[in-house]
Amino acid sequence: MPHKRAKLSTRRAQRESTGVDLAPKADRSKERDMPRSAMLVFRQPPPPSSSRHESSSKASSKESDAKDSDAEQLRIRPGEKISAFNRRVESAFATKINETARKENRSESNKRKRQKNLERLRAKKLAKDPIAARRAEEALDFKKAPTTRSVREVAEAPPTLTARPKIRKPRDQVGPSPARQRILDEERERVVQQYRALKKSRIGE
Repeated sequence: MPHKRAKLSTRRAQRESTGVDLAPKADRSKERDMPRSAMLVFRQPPPPSSSRHESSSKASSKESDAKDSDAEQLRIRPGEKISAFNRRVESAFATKINETARKENRSESNKRKRQKNLERLRAKKLAKDPIAARRAEEALDFKKAPTTRSVREVAEAPPTLTARPKIRKPRDQVGPSPARQRILDEERERVVQQYRALKKSRIGE
């Protein structure tokens, strides 16, 4: 991998092949102690490509030059930081963004002006023809209601309930067990006998 250091044997072989105490190269000696911003300034631009057709017109050549300059401007330069590149791109596109915003504002203002002009023309026509004005008022009276309704809209009538409530089936009542039923019958019979005896005693007195 390029970010890892080579092995010791590889480094020794490269050192022996390149040699020792060599004179520094001209291109590296200039850029070694130079700041990055100065390096970008002093570097020469790349030579123009010779693949362009000589028969192209001046307009096409200007457009291609502008496109090449834009593409070159949008490329990150060697040794340039990401923050500097972002600032450069933002400054390059600032004029285009402002132009598009202005066009949108102009189109919106033109649309409003056209709407106002149409309303004025309609008002003039209705003022000239009273029958058309009456028809326009009737059309406004019987205008279709919007599909979306406001939450604060006042209801003119109570709602009609079309869905019927579900009828619950009565649960089957499970009776007591036979033993419990026998005990209840005996207790009932005993209470009845006591009540009759009490009645007889009161009548006899």
